Amino acid sequence: MRAQFLNTNNFSTKRSLGQHFLVDQNVVRGIINSIPKITDSIFIEIGPGQGVLTKALLNAGAPKIYVIEKDDRLIADLEQLACQFNNRLVVIHQDALKFDYKSIGSDSIQIVSNLPYNIGTELLISWLHQIHMYKALTLMFQKEVADRIIASPRTKSYGRLSIISQLLCTCKKIIDIPPSAFSPAPQVYSSIVQFIPNYTAQKISLLGVIEKITAAGFGNRRKMLRQSLKGVNSNVLEWLKNSGIDEMKRAEDLTVEEYVTLAQKLSDR
Repeated sequence: MRAQFLNTNNFSTKRSLGQHFLVDQNVVRGIINSIPKITDSIFIEIGPGQGVLTKALLNAGAPKIYVIEKDDRLIADLEQLACQFNNRLVVIHQDALKFDYKSIGSDSIQIVSNLPYNIGTELLISWLHQIHMYKALTLMFQKEVADRIIASPRTKSYGRLSIISQLLCTCKKIIDIPPSAFSPAPQVYSSIVQFIPNYTAQKISLLGVIEKITAAGFGNRRKMLRQSLKGVNSNVLEWLKNSGIDEMKRAEDLTVEEYVTLAQKLSDR
């Protein structure tokens, strides 16, 4: 079943904004059913487009939703939707990359969004750096990106995004979504990934160091750690030995916890 747009008259999507509107109500229901504690959370949605997922959240009992939409052609319809739901919907006409998420000022925030492909990873990393602000993130990505987020060590998809995401959250793929669920249809499959914060103060404090280590390690993915991490620590062999990590391994071989150990030993120098 395809959802009805707020206004279908002469609307053409903008490739520059990565617009692929979700129109399959079965997929929308699957997303809504995966979200924890809808009635107890304040929601942020990025790129609501024509409000299909927004309306489903409101109908499911979300007490307040802040939608951030850059396309000025969609603002009037979204504001009309806000009136229909007694202003439980707040429309913010802004670039999601520039918005101050701290301004929402709640300790019960969830982000739910069909993210534009072109800024999804950048937004995710910024939210991970502020993960203490969120109860959950339920996000749609290009399937290839979703597979990187949930990847295990020693697999092709495993990399920096896997490690940073799994360092701070329990990450679970909810569903893969075919191109036919969108208008216009993208050329690739999409996936919903849910992030439930599961961090410690230590991991938060080591995030910057881990980003530096993984940038070096995966920037030279095929090299052994004794070579790829030289730029991070000139005493790389001693550092690896003290961390209990085989110098012959490569970046893709290490678990998230082993990266935590490397970062802690580096910080303790």
